Amino acid sequence: MCDTEPILWMEGGSAPRANYSSDYYTHQAARRLPNTFIDRLGFLAAHAVWVAKLGYPPLRASAISNFFAKSVSLLPPVVDKASGAVMWLPSARGGRLLDVGCGDGHFLARMRDLGWTVVGVEPDMEAAAVAQKTFGVSVVQNLTELSADGARYDAITLSHVIEHVEDPITLLHVCCGLVRAGGTLVVVTPNVGSAGHRLLGEFWPGLDPARHKYLFGMSAMRAVAARAGIIAANVDATYRWAPWVWRTGWHLRTAVRGSQWPKILIPLVGAALLYLFEWGVHGLREELVLVARKPA
Repeated sequence: MCDTEPILWMEGGSAPRANYSSDYYTHQAARRLPNTFIDRLGFLAAHAVWVAKLGYPPLRASAISNFFAKSVSLLPPVVDKASGAVMWLPSARGGRLLDVGCGDGHFLARMRDLGWTVVGVEPDMEAAAVAQKTFGVSVVQNLTELSADGARYDAITLSHVIEHVEDPITLLHVCCGLVRAGGTLVVVTPNVGSAGHRLLGEFWPGLDPARHKYLFGMSAMRAVAARAGIIAANVDATYRWAPWVWRTGWHLRTAVRGSQWPKILIPLVGAALLYLFEWGVHGLREELVLVARKPA
């Protein structure tokens, strides 16, 4: 299906506010800092990737911590997940960053701590309130407010946004217009051609028919970018959430159909196998990543 039908239209998936309940993840106060030993090790490894690959300033940490972080940061899965945590953006201290669909604001807070000047757009007032109260970031309700003042940004990010909107091409066109010359636009969205979708079918979490309107394959993402007037766009893919995709999809399948398999075995083994498979097979990864740099 994914080779011949690279755009999937989710009939009825107009994403009304009623589909975002009070327990939706963007409505919860998020953790800003790692608060366990394992969390801290993960943060050190991620930061080592940001320093080595993207030019962010190093942390002050012990020699042992730095050695561990640098060693782990050489692993491709760590590089993939850590790079995604900053939306593949290199350091630009003082650069202006706009996150469209900023949700609870945790990404904006992370980027602010890394030296960016940040602002978010979030039409969901409950999520925007969480972002402002928990992280103290600036959030507006729609792009019109920003377009009117003539502001331009060094980077604009949209993480899991374009699949929710009625007109993704217009949204991307507007965002492209807000990027300054030499700036970067980064878009992440589920890959309808992923291995997870092929294996899990109707239980693939990326479908989310109550909230998603359109889903894209790699060729469709390139075509949408071109129609939005985005040039010099590179469409890549990431497998960072493959384990979560498998575990969530399998639990959905089990809840509907039941299963004779051990409840722990299949989620764990399947998640590991899907992760390894997508590591090696580029086009079947779970998320598409579009990165476009506006000509200077």
